[in-house]
Amino acid sequence: MRDNFIRHRSRYDLEHVIGLYCCALRLRDWFGRNFIHRENDGDPQVSKEFIRQIMDGSKWALLESFWIEFPDLVQGLDPDVMLRQELLTRPICTGTP
Repeated sequence: MRDNFIRHRSRYDLEHVIGLYCCALRLRDWFGRNFIHRENDGDPQVSKEFIRQIMDGSKWALLESFWIEFPDLVQGLDPDVMLRQELLTRPICTGTP
């Protein structure tokens, strides 16, 4: 995707692309789960399972809205990375401030 953005940078506003990217990036199978837990005397700790999940590239997805708005930027990406909006259980943001 980085190479595609460099190739097509004159077509897109970087701020808009990054805004929608941040809103469209999802961690699969983690919605509603806690990633912080307490240990020892109540010290907050990041869950080891959450760390494993975020380190696994196959667990990340981009919402379909990003694919629709920036088809040149996702060209060549594995289609399995796309997550369809109808599969979500909560609203998405549009990437606009």
